Amino acid sequence: MKRVVAFLLAFALVFGYAPVAKAADEKVDGNVNNEVTLPESDVKTKEFSVKVLCQVCDMRPVEKQLDFELENLETKEVMEFTSAQGITKFSINDIKVGQKYKITLKKNKDYQMEPFIVEVMDNMGDLVLAKEDNYILEDILVSKIDLSKECVDDVCEFSDKKVTMAPIPMMVEENGNKRALKSDEEVIFDLYNTSKAERVGEVKTVNGQIPALSVYEKDDYILFTSTKNKKFILADKPFERIVSEFYFRQNGEGKLPIRHKAKNPYLQPAKTEIDSLTVRHLKENEKITDRVTLDYVCIAPIENDKQDFKDLKVVFTSEYDTVTAVPILQDQYGTLLSPFSLHEGVQYSVKIEDPKGQYAIENFPFTIVDKSERGPNHPLGWEDGKYGFDHSYCGNANFITVVKKGEENKNNTVIRCINGNTSVSGMNFKDLLLRTIHPDKSQIKSMEGKDFDLFRFKLINPKRCEVSKMADGDFTIHRNIPKDKSVKAVYQVEKDGSLTKLDFTVKDNVANIKTKTLSIYDTVIEYSKKAEEKLEQEFELDVLCGSCNRLPVDKELEFELENLNTKKVSSIKANSAKVKLTLREGEKYQIRLKKNDEYKLDPLTVTAKKVNGKIVAITDDNKVVEEILLSKLDYSKESVDDVCNLSDKKVKMAPIPILVKENGKTRPLGDMEFLYFTLYNLTRSEKVGTFMAYEGELASLYVYENDDYMLSTGSNNKQFILADTPFDKEVNEFYFKANGEGNLPIRHKTKNPYAKPVDPKIDHLTIRPLEKDEVIKDKYTIDYVRILQDKNNPKDYSNVKLIFTSEYDTVTATTLEEDEWGVPITPIDLYEGVQYSVRVEDSKDEFAIANFPFTLVDKSERGPNHPLKWGDGKYVFNQTSCTNATYLTLVPKGEENDNNTELKSDDKSTTIKGMNFGDLMLKTTYPEKSNIRQLAGKDFDLFRFKLINPHRCEVTKMALGDFTIQRVVPNDKNVVAVYEIDKYGNLNLLPFKQDKDLVDIKTKTLSINDIAIEYTKKPVEDNPSVPDDKPNKPDDKPSTPDDKPNNPGTVLPSNPGDNTNPSDKKEVKSFEDLYKQFANSRISGEDRYQTAIEISKKHFTSSENIVLTSANELVDSLTSTPLATSLRSPILLSGKSEVNSNTLNEIKRLNAKNIYIVGGESTISKTVESNLKQQGYNVVRVSGKDRYKTSVEVGKKVVEKSGNKHKIVLASGVNIVDALCGNSISAKENIPVLLTQIDELNEYTKKAIKEWNINEIVIVGGKSSVSEKVEQELVSMGIKVTRLSGKDRFETSVEVAKHIYPNAEKILVANGYNYVDALVAGPITQINKTPIILLKKDKIPASVQKYLNDSNIKEIQVIGGVESISK
Repeated sequence: MKRVVAFLLAFALVFGYAPVAKAADEKVDGNVNNEVTLPESDVKTKEFSVKVLCQVCDMRPVEKQLDFELENLETKEVMEFTSAQGITKFSINDIKVGQKYKITLKKNKDYQMEPFIVEVMDNMGDLVLAKEDNYILEDILVSKIDLSKECVDDVCEFSDKKVTMAPIPMMVEENGNKRALKSDEEVIFDLYNTSKAERVGEVKTVNGQIPALSVYEKDDYILFTSTKNKKFILADKPFERIVSEFYFRQNGEGKLPIRHKAKNPYLQPAKTEIDSLTVRHLKENEKITDRVTLDYVCIAPIENDKQDFKDLKVVFTSEYDTVTAVPILQDQYGTLLSPFSLHEGVQYSVKIEDPKGQYAIENFPFTIVDKSERGPNHPLGWEDGKYGFDHSYCGNANFITVVKKGEENKNNTVIRCINGNTSVSGMNFKDLLLRTIHPDKSQIKSMEGKDFDLFRFKLINPKRCEVSKMADGDFTIHRNIPKDKSVKAVYQVEKDGSLTKLDFTVKDNVANIKTKTLSIYDTVIEYSKKAEEKLEQEFELDVLCGSCNRLPVDKELEFELENLNTKKVSSIKANSAKVKLTLREGEKYQIRLKKNDEYKLDPLTVTAKKVNGKIVAITDDNKVVEEILLSKLDYSKESVDDVCNLSDKKVKMAPIPILVKENGKTRPLGDMEFLYFTLYNLTRSEKVGTFMAYEGELASLYVYENDDYMLSTGSNNKQFILADTPFDKEVNEFYFKANGEGNLPIRHKTKNPYAKPVDPKIDHLTIRPLEKDEVIKDKYTIDYVRILQDKNNPKDYSNVKLIFTSEYDTVTATTLEEDEWGVPITPIDLYEGVQYSVRVEDSKDEFAIANFPFTLVDKSERGPNHPLKWGDGKYVFNQTSCTNATYLTLVPKGEENDNNTELKSDDKSTTIKGMNFGDLMLKTTYPEKSNIRQLAGKDFDLFRFKLINPHRCEVTKMALGDFTIQRVVPNDKNVVAVYEIDKYGNLNLLPFKQDKDLVDIKTKTLSINDIAIEYTKKPVEDNPSVPDDKPNKPDDKPSTPDDKPNNPGTVLPSNPGDNTNPSDKKEVKSFEDLYKQFANSRISGEDRYQTAIEISKKHFTSSENIVLTSANELVDSLTSTPLATSLRSPILLSGKSEVNSNTLNEIKRLNAKNIYIVGGESTISKTVESNLKQQGYNVVRVSGKDRYKTSVEVGKKVVEKSGNKHKIVLASGVNIVDALCGNSISAKENIPVLLTQIDELNEYTKKAIKEWNINEIVIVGGKSSVSEKVEQELVSMGIKVTRLSGKDRFETSVEVAKHIYPNAEKILVANGYNYVDALVAGPITQINKTPIILLKKDKIPASVQKYLNDSNIKEIQVIGGVESISK
């Protein structure tokens, strides 16, 4: 008890109030004193009488005689005692508070028990024995040794028979009296079946009574007052105190039910029979909740562990919802979790999310049960009767136990059905039993005519005779299969009757079925007749050089043979131009040549088939394989792998101790001190992540064995900074490389080893406290870069801007006044090790620059004695040649590509163009294609093209340019689409042009994103051997490119593989048509706040930035989409005076650092901003004095983050729905949306257009929204203007969609009047490359119907609930 009390007291101190301590079932009273010895008294000997019960036998007394031992843990004295007829009595002599004893069941053939420890405690003057979890010892629970002899049906009564109860009269308690519920008064209830653990549905009163309910005769139920009630709440009185639930069971056909609690009958003087149910009026401000809040659940301490639980999340998942709790308070007794709210009676699977991967939990069914059957006079008290329980054995779950990661399955058990045909594994099932039910197979309509079995596997809690459900886990159902059958497929039967395939394997006639849930869904096993034994045959194939006149390859080569059915890979060798391999009938294989320096082979796929009684190897195009044709490699220069030792193998380093250098002394980092390190992989040129050092060390890092890394202290540290001293001078980065598995790293600099006298070995890292006013920056400021000036022919660079673009940021510099060394540019802040593409923006269009990778590298390896001195060690470099980039050379516009080169891959299959690549080399790798699920089932290749700097063995990245990747296409294929795969896994179409066996792919980046090329087979020409030498008839039309199949030409982003038959033309008129003819899904929440959260969860695993807008005042929020897109963040919603808890939890889930509030304090108050800052977030408010100024301020942020595209979207600030439509354009192009009055260009907008040098504007909306006068004014300013509009908002959304995504295959749909759903969906239009189409709630406008019928749309995603867009 002292642990719980300590927590509650600490909770009160921290939060300023004392929450009510909830008594636990059979728990020691709060007045127990176990800290001091009992005062001297006459009590020397105490007799105890304890029940002995079988915990899996309906808690029945164990009549058999059992022998126990009681050991005094201090004196080691052992006393024996015996039980009979379910009772045991024993006495303890010289009893004292604080004494501890171990109770052990002596060995016998029928029962078993884990030994447990009890402690003597003082409970209000009475001495009691309390178990380790502070429960009073009232019974000893044993279990049967052979559980298979105990059938569920022997323990619990089950019945599928239903009875119809009598209607229940309803009474209203008011003003101390009771009256009948009036016929025009309605009370709504939610009915829950606790025995089957499932919601039954909603029940409404009719004419003052609950209608006759049809219920299962043996099941227990709960009747809750629905949250829909605004007037009444249930006020049942089993005793003299009111409870707001009615626990009942039927009492016979046509009769009123009785009060009844599952397996725990009501105590006297409770009245079980009823003649009516009573409700009372809700009090002022009283609200009904359908959840129970637990505020006392703790993580139990782990013995001999450092207890670092602060970053953990405890996730509770049921079939209805997911709830997360986080640690809020930690002391020596454990860690208190934040309050969380669950549904009563519903079981929740429990998991731990630990970003550090240190801890996990043994999954178990956590549930809230009610103990109000005790009554107010029960010695354990009344309280509210709600407790957290482990449903697998009815144990208290106030303390949950976490374990070290990897140990969470150590105590797993296997649970078996009574007949032995089924068992389940995947958790510690403790006391649960398994029941198998065989429902009526005819209900599975889609399996009609097939051979299958239908099962309902249910976990049963035998103490409460309730189904126990697991909604999230990794479970395996093991089912014996009839000997004459094979398993063809296994399905999960969804609640709508549809079937979802489950993964399975079969071994020794047992199907092992993988599932994430238990007791929730039925399972279908589809059979086929067991096939005849398959034959195997050995093949001997010739190995020839196809590019060497089919000469035999008389060289030892090594091949890989992968069985694509079993995924088994074997290695085979070729000798004397022959290779032998064994294939099995009916199975598919892939033959690959292992890498060598002379030959290559495109993977060869074959299937072993029986032809005329003989097994032959057949290719996909039905050719018999008799030989393997290789091609010769022709390297024109060294291979990347000859120069650089690149490896994808990772090693785990040892933890690095952290020492603090302070006041001339060094000490370990304290247990309560921490700091954040940023880890950057210099070899791969990519950020790895942020890692926290705590409790004196930086935990083990997993790193690539041959890669170089940089560890730095990030700007989020306010107390310490890294202070490594490879020489005698401090540096604030640690450059290192792994030094083998389990070892500390060594100091290491890429291709430039540290000079002497550095010691590369380390035994710790040193940090120091930040000095006064010292601030850590993530970037370095470079203030010495200049444009080279021709002294003999000086140029005017005053109109020039230099744009440095990386995959993480864009930095802009302007020119300063010329000095003796050239034309300085304004200081620029850059990340170290990151490559920046360089381009020029010149308002006069006179100058340009040859694009190259501009990067900041460190030269501190030189040491203080180097002839070039020390400096700060940071220099700007041209990564193509490792030359100094302090001076930039500008050229006349049009000459920037004059010195471009081409870069070819080692095997000559790929050529890259678009810049001068200098010394760079090209490495092509082939990632796992199965990761690209969007292209599953299609013919495609996946490539990773990496530019490699051979001097430093580092990847070189180009984040912005005009590049062409030229790739050899297989002879028998045509390219139908090319995709760039971004870091989120999205496929973005790239323009391409195919000419015979070459494809030219246009891309803006290099070395950043993977490329997928999708193919189709070339059609076979008719009569290719017959020359078409007949002259055209006079009236013959000359053939046009469109007449020729697969005409080479520039292919713009299109709908790949669209072979729609004209006869299959869509006809969409209603929502029914919409949902029938398109793949569809819906993202929605219970309100607008939750809808925004669900969108965020689906599309963002994490986000440093959050855009927060008003949920109610949408005017300021309308232009926030481009800001969210430029920040790569979701849009979440806030009330004026507070951010709701669900939104705050989502912000935490995203690990956000920066929150951008869009709108003034009249829409989101200063209080909200202050509260967010107090929680540690960097809050930036973007607002203006009105909607027009706000749109400009948002636009400034967009330009700052995404660069000035000299283009905007302009919409009406009056007819705000047009701005909503324009968000799709702004999201796609990362450009601002500005607002204007109808007849006059707004002054703020006009000023921004001039300052940003806007040269192109898209007006969204008709002339009644943005007048022709405004349009003409823009044209007179020399601006290209495009107007997109329709006769109403719905047609306008269509015109915008056709403009930005003319070949879209997927669209988002939202309500055209409920703006907020479309608003929060804005960022995902850019992520998914999908436009937003506006609809009415119950009607599809004619313009949208036409668009859907004429378009390539295949999939729709609905944003918002059924109140916004109908089912």
